[in-house]
Amino acid sequence: MPNYRLLKRFKGLHLDSINAIAFSPDGSMMASADDQGKIIVTLTVNGRNVNTFSIAGASVTVLRWYSNDSALLFAGLRSGKLYACVVSPGAYVPREPTWICDLAGPIRVCLVDSTSKRMVIGHGNSVSVLRQIALYDWRLSTTIAQPVDNVLKPLNFEDPALVPTGVHIPPSAPNQLLISYLDHGILCYDLDEDITIWRVWSDRRIGASALSIKGDAFVATNLYDGIDFYSTVKRTRINRAALHILENVLIPIEFIHEDESVLVGSSTGIAVILSTELGREQQVLVHGSSHDLIQAVDYTVYGGRQYIATGDSEKGDDTQLQVWVSVDSKQRAWLSEDLLRVCARLYSPPFLSSSY
Repeated sequence: MPNYRLLKRFKGLHLDSINAIAFSPDGSMMASADDQGKIIVTLTVNGRNVNTFSIAGASVTVLRWYSNDSALLFAGLRSGKLYACVVSPGAYVPREPTWICDLAGPIRVCLVDSTSKRMVIGHGNSVSVLRQIALYDWRLSTTIAQPVDNVLKPLNFEDPALVPTGVHIPPSAPNQLLISYLDHGILCYDLDEDITIWRVWSDRRIGASALSIKGDAFVATNLYDGIDFYSTVKRTRINRAALHILENVLIPIEFIHEDESVLVGSSTGIAVILSTELGREQQVLVHGSSHDLIQAVDYTVYGGRQYIATGDSEKGDDTQLQVWVSVDSKQRAWLSEDLLRVCARLYSPPFLSSSY
């Protein structure tokens, strides 16, 4: 596994909570969005500004690139509105974001599948599937039925609201949709037949979730004591890794390093890389103070190097976006040797003349 070092720290780029970060499909660009409706696209390798978009009076909660197009970026808002942004490198004034649709907000999670021309959005208390008719024409195709709960409950018991926290389509099963819910477990749904295939209950409230590239592993932050690892083949939880998470904070998580590791934010100012197999800590990226909420992270590979981005929340003018870059073993060795040489020059005594 590579180690990471801080490549660039952006301060003043965003002046309010960073809710979403998304690298482009080809890895060349990074988009970030905040509570003031500001969407900024920069080059991954040097942080140079590509485009800046503004949606007045909005809080952007989700960013998703069209899965095979590094020029089309979708932005979901807390209000439930969905916009498309055309990213135009070199354009002096980018095109204004184009309205796509209105849903019952807030938009929490989203995926865009260019192969099936589907967009799946978790919003409010629903999960909606949209079909693409034209570039900016997306129409509601299906609303996922509320999971049926056959468990006996006390009289006058009220179920918690249905809150989707993750939506995923397995690469090997494009007709299936995996949904994580805050209080209703994990659901596998057949998009063609409109039926539930299987369901896994969780003994913890589920925050953000991620599906592995192979589709055989599922990981989720829980709102009590850490991270839960699931097998979609066995349809059960197989491991739990401890991580301090404040109650009701939806910490972001995703698979990285070709599914060998997991990247997760935190409520303690760090982003953590864990091994998928054992859930052991591999590296800690110190973003800020121990009280900072890191609620946006993303990962990409570009130009033979690996990049991680982290963004903090509720910091106002002190809001920071940080980009980290991988350092391989040869570079680490070179840096170590170079550091030793510098230290030797700084701290070794001066040479004595032979006349003394």
